[in-house]
Amino acid sequence: MKNKKPTIVLIDDKECSKMLLDSKVLTDKINIIPAHTGKDGIKMIFKHKPDLIISDVVVPKGDIFFITDAIKRESELKDIPVIAFSYLCSAEDEKEVRKSGVCDYIKKHECSPEKLAKKILKALKLKCK
Repeated sequence: MKNKKPTIVLIDDKECSKMLLDSKVLTDKINIIPAHTGKDGIKMIFKHKPDLIISDVVVPKGDIFFITDAIKRESELKDIPVIAFSYLCSAEDEKEVRKSGVCDYIKKHECSPEKLAKKILKALKLKCK
């Protein structure tokens, strides 16, 4: 029996979606379910119960706080790791976002597709242990 590929819900309305969906390294190893708003992201999370969530900090119809709050209230979703992906660069911004319970914070302007792929695969590996 083949192992099932991990699933990621990707909540972003800009370049993160394109970067991940164009990454052959990732698309061969994981299923990526895109959502372009916080509200649509929540629907996809409840429907697919992914192995990982990646979200821009600021998205239409919700933000990272809206998303983490919604999943933390559900026993079957609360342990799904969330990676924040953002242009917000200040230490204060990162500190506030990390308080929401994200497992990693990636600054978009410092991230290449290869670096992002490594962080995603690492987060998935840690979750599986």
